Amino acid sequence: MTLRLDPPRRLGGIVVAALCETGAHGWRLPGALGAAGDKRPVAIVIGTWDEIVAVDPQGQPLALADLEAAFPALRDRLEAAMPQDGG
Repeated sequence: MTLRLDPPRRLGGIVVAALCETGAHGWRLPGALGAAGDKRPVAIVIGTWDEIVAVDPQGQPLALADLEAAFPALRDRLEAAMPQDGG
């Protein structure tokens, strides 16, 4: 599985993005090939100029440090999507 950040979306002065686990699988059978993929949200990340918070898909808070350790570009990608005027 691979962690990927969906494109951040701006909503007024906040930025929201889903951090997802993705995977792809392929197989070969006699006379045929098969493939399947999956995508599962791990966290919803919400950023403002004051803070960045994360929750799981059920709305429970997550430690941002743990997510950043698993996906180091998280903060940079979210901050790059924030409005330049701060709101």
